[in-house]
Amino acid sequence: MGGDHSLEQLWRSAVAFYTQCSLTNGADKLLAIWGVAKLVRDALHEEFGAGLWAEQLPEQLAWRVGATTRMEKGFGRPKEQLEFPSWSWASVKGEVKVGGRILAEPRCYVVTGHDGESVRFTVEEPLYGRVDGKKHGGQEDLVEFMKRSMSAWETREREGFVIPGPGSLHRQHGGQSARNNMPVLVKPGTIAIMGHIVRGSLERPKGSGKWELKVEGLDDNGRFEAFPDEILLKEEETAECDFVVLVAYSGKEGYESLQEEDLAGAVCSGVGIMVEHVNHANYRRIGSLTFSRLSFKSWHELRRRCCQRERGGQGFSDLHNLTEGQKFWLQ
Repeated sequence: MGGDHSLEQLWRSAVAFYTQCSLTNGADKLLAIWGVAKLVRDALHEEFGAGLWAEQLPEQLAWRVGATTRMEKGFGRPKEQLEFPSWSWASVKGEVKVGGRILAEPRCYVVTGHDGESVRFTVEEPLYGRVDGKKHGGQEDLVEFMKRSMSAWETREREGFVIPGPGSLHRQHGGQSARNNMPVLVKPGTIAIMGHIVRGSLERPKGSGKWELKVEGLDDNGRFEAFPDEILLKEEETAECDFVVLVAYSGKEGYESLQEEDLAGAVCSGVGIMVEHVNHANYRRIGSLTFSRLSFKSWHELRRRCCQRERGGQGFSDLHNLTEGQKFWLQ
C-alpha cells in the first residue's frame, strides 16, 4: 500500500482533523466528516455507524483522546453529546486518534458478541445488508480485500481528491440532506460483548505525562498503558479501574490452541478499553489501553481473575466462563 496516502490513513487524518475543529457537538462532527465517510464506505462496501466501521470493530473501539485535549473528569462528555454511546468518539470533546485496521500480526484472541459471532453495532436500513463483518471469508480475505480497495483509492487520490472542509460539505450535500443520508444507530445503540472484565489499578506517575494500568500478581514484564477519555486522577494518585482486552496479537500461529510447553517465551500485545459499571450488565467506556510483552501464563491469569472476581450482585454468575468470559453491554 502507499503508506501515508492509503485510504486508511485518509480516514485517520480526517477523524483527527474534524475532531480538532470547533464544532458544537458530536452530531456536527459526524455531519462534517460524512462526506469523507461516504467515500470510504462506497470504496470498502461496509457499514458506518457513529464514527466507526463494521469491519475490525474491536480494534476501532480502542480509539483514544489526544492528551492535549483531554478534559477534567465530568467535562470530557458534554451534555449535548450524550446522545451518542460512550463507545463512539462522537461522545467526547477534543482531538481523537483512531487506530488502523490492517493488522501487522494475526489475532490470537478477540472478543465476540453474546452469540459468539463478530462484535457489531446495528444501524437502521443498512446499505449493504450487513454490519457483522461476514462478507469476507476470513481474516486473510478481509485484509486482501481492504488492501485492494485502498490501492484503488490511492489511484483516485493521486488524481486530485482533497479532504473537504465542513463548509464545502454543506454546500455539496445541502446540510440537512447530509444528515438524513448518514446512517443512524438503532436505539439504544448498545454493543453486546462477550469478554473478560478485569480489575486493575490506574496510576498517574508524577511528571511522566503517561497513565499506567497495574495488575498485581502477573509474573512477567507485561506493560499496560492507559489513555483515559477524561482526567480521572491527579498526579501520584491511584484508583481501581475495570478494563477489557478487546484484541490480542501474537507471532505464534494458533496461539490459543498450543500447549503451555510450546509457548515458552511467547508474548502477546493488543488493545482494550477501560470501563465503568452503570447497572446490571451495562458498562460505559471511560478510556482505552494498549499492552505489550504479556506472557501466555499472564494472559490466562487475567482471564482467571475475571472468573474469580467478586461481582457484588451484578448478575454475572450464569453468564460467564473461563474461555469466553462474561456477557455485558457497552453503552
